[in-house]
Amino acid sequence: MHRCAGAFNDGGDGGFYDPANFTFPAGTHVCEVEMDPETRVTEIVKWVAVDDFGNAIHPMIMEDQVHPTLKQRLASPSDVVDLGASRGSGACAGEGDAIVVGATTRHAKVAASAEVRSATLALAALAKGIGDPQVRNAGTVGAPIANAGPVADYPAAVVGLGAAVTTDRRTIAGDDFFTGLFETALAEGEIVVSVRFPVPRRAACMKSPNPASRYAIVGVMVAETGAGSGSR
Repeated sequence: MHRCAGAFNDGGDGGFYDPANFTFPAGTHVCEVEMDPETRVTEIVKWVAVDDFGNAIHPMIMEDQVHPTLKQRLASPSDVVDLGASRGSGACAGEGDAIVVGATTRHAKVAASAEVRSATLALAALAKGIGDPQVRNAGTVGAPIANAGPVADYPAAVVGLGAAVTTDRRTIAGDDFFTGLFETALAEGEIVVSVRFPVPRRAACMKSPNPASRYAIVGVMVAETGAGSGSR
């Protein structure tokens, strides 16, 4: 039925269900079907997708933590800001001795990016190991960084590669960005725009994932950086 109702977007990881009114996993889908009792041919009569959000939250955290938070009834946001259409914030590009990844870039795009893979395979491998295909095609780089969750993958890359986080107001060194558990240097209303990852001489990432969620139980990113910078 999914193939009848929406298109599959192949992000290099098998594709995923992507209708125009995509609500996974914060909403619900109601599908009305008719089935011929003799031939058992099924026809979709109507498909409705409904969102139900209820207190304003930091928009960068939306895709990373709001979904599980809503499921556990720990929050009920009233306003949701979609940053998916933000211009210039969903791409990967080489910039001198660094790779710049936009905050709204999907994990699957980072994993498949030729620019990222040529700069550091470790970053591409980290992105490919996040969640499952549906998560990798829906989740973005900026959300886990802004949320600073202990089980997220990208914070290790930010610190391990000595990255710099650019917001709509300033640039913050990766070592100064994370200030505690679920705490960052972001001011109220400040939005992550992109992350600049220096190209290392060599790097590697590894994690022990939860078998169900693929969240990192233990994760590490190590890198040998440029001349005079040593290892991280």
